[in-house]
Amino acid sequence: MTASVFLSAANADYSAARAVYQFLTDRGVACFFCDESLLRVGEGKYQATVDRALAGAEQMVVVAGSAARAESEWVQYAWQGFVRGSSTVRRRGSVVTVLCEGTEAAAMPAPLRRGRCVVYPQQLESLPLVLEGGLVRPDKALQPARRTRRFLALVTACNVVILGL
Repeated sequence: MTASVFLSAANADYSAARAVYQFLTDRGVACFFCDESLLRVGEGKYQATVDRALAGAEQMVVVAGSAARAESEWVQYAWQGFVRGSSTVRRRGSVVTVLCEGTEAAAMPAPLRRGRCVVYPQQLESLPLVLEGGLVRPDKALQPARRTRRFLALVTACNVVILGL
């Protein structure tokens, strides 16, 4: 089975990454996560398995508790491979960064801060929507889209008029 999401995290972020992995798989999203997926292959096949999973993934989720962790050797290998592969392979999705431990999007490497971000654990419920491309950029991660605020204001005004409040 080809995983649609490649989940990458440094060892220090594996607790949050496991929670993200469990959350997505509980919702039927096929994920590749080294801590889980590599248990099923032989020891000598790790690199080839990771490369195949990267090539087949439609989305990349990077769980990061700091910029240094996002730039650690294997995490960086994964997201750079995904980004490079995106220019040669037509993918539906992009890189989504799950920010944990108070990490700011602005502190992330450029390819990670240009994509979409979710704050862990506060915004974990929104991750499936983000993977579908439905949320705003990382600098607006905690703010609703302006269109949504205008719509809610309009609905509220209509309710006031209709209900005579």
